[in-house]
This record gives sequence, C-alpha cells and structure tokens, in this order.
Amino acid sequence: MGVTAALALLPALARSKGGLAAIAAPALAVVAYAIYRENTRPPPPRQGPDDLH
Repeated sequence: MGVTAALALLPALARSKGGLAAIAAPALAVVAYAIYRENTRPPPPRQGPDDLH
C-alpha cells in the first residue's frame, strides 16, 4: 500500500520545484548506506576471560 501511494505521488513531486530533490535524496541515502554496510567488516568476536588459553 505504501509503494502504491509513493508511485501515485511521483508525478506531483516531479512537477514541483523541489520535487526531484525530495525523491532523490532518500534514494541516495539508501544507496550510500548499502555501500557502507557492504564495505565494513564485522567486529571480531569478543573474548572473555575464560577464552584466553
């Protein structure tokens, strides 16, 4: 339902003065976050006092 509402609003946003930025900014943020997550390593597992041998 949310996707349908967003698609219905696209023509109105595209015609407005700041509409393209309103569409592009969140999409760019999602892409940037995906790239960040892909390029960061997971933290190493923590070692407790019992794990040290």
